[in-house]
Amino acid sequence: MIKNFVMPEVSDVMEEGTVTAWLKREGEWVNKGDPIVEIEVEKAAIELESEEEGYLRKILVKDGETVPVGTVLAYLSDTLDEEIPEEEKMVIVEEKKEETKERTIPLSSMRRNIAERLLKSKQNIPHFYILTDVDMTDLVNLRSSLNYDIKISFDDFIIKATALALKDFPLINSRLRENEIELLSEINVGLAVSLEDEGLIVPVIKSADKKSLKEIAQERERLVKKARDGEVSLEDISNGSITVNNVGVFGVSSILAIINPPETAILTAGTIQEKPVVLNGEIKIRKMMEMTLSADHRVIDGSYGSKFIMKVKDLLENPNLLIG
Repeated sequence: MIKNFVMPEVSDVMEEGTVTAWLKREGEWVNKGDPIVEIEVEKAAIELESEEEGYLRKILVKDGETVPVGTVLAYLSDTLDEEIPEEEKMVIVEEKKEETKERTIPLSSMRRNIAERLLKSKQNIPHFYILTDVDMTDLVNLRSSLNYDIKISFDDFIIKATALALKDFPLINSRLRENEIELLSEINVGLAVSLEDEGLIVPVIKSADKKSLKEIAQERERLVKKARDGEVSLEDISNGSITVNNVGVFGVSSILAIINPPETAILTAGTIQEKPVVLNGEIKIRKMMEMTLSADHRVIDGSYGSKFIMKVKDLLENPNLLIG
């Protein structure tokens, strides 16, 4: 019997996948549960296992091809003498173009995925933005005095503050499902990680509200390394509550970030700069950081979003609340 091996839907936001490597050859026997092909989905490499046993008779989608969910990737059969369906022949006619001096660079599968997801986010989600300044002076001083066996980054403090604030603002820790708002039971904070020219990826620190600052730092280091080594799994980038995006590492003050669907908000932190600030009627030089919340107006209104970002600000300005 001929069996179809199809591109499965491995996440609720998956629409297509890219075949990166076939792990079995045509004519080779495949047991049920054997890894048969590696695909890239949502920036993660995943090995697909066969749900049937049989001979891998014909590979229909070659390495590097991107196809929609449900596409037949290959045929399996019980014996080697069974007839397999004939492939549809596709003829692609390329139009001749005049030669130009411009150079073109093909989009990688990751960059295509980013483009498609964020275009849908910007088109379908009514964004609004809240900006505030955060006095990071005490946090900078506290960080320099810490004596942990792992370096605590500003990201770790921001992740911890965001996770604790989410406990008081459940609407931000939610998903919009048609005409309902699904409140999430766990607080999982994603961190946008730049992959040089390839794009970015958002590994997720699970149950961040229950982790100590040191545990957050350890998990961040582990996930960032996996992301930059190309070893991140689908589990590593799934089920985020909110994304933290620190553009301060690039010397940027602020950006109006696009929400990472299906989340309802993204929090952006800028660079920390010395600025004159009026305190108790006197001008003082303080270490200030701009912070921006991009939020989904279908779920969150301006008052709610403002209270949330001010809660994060309060925690960052009182960093002893984050130690533990």
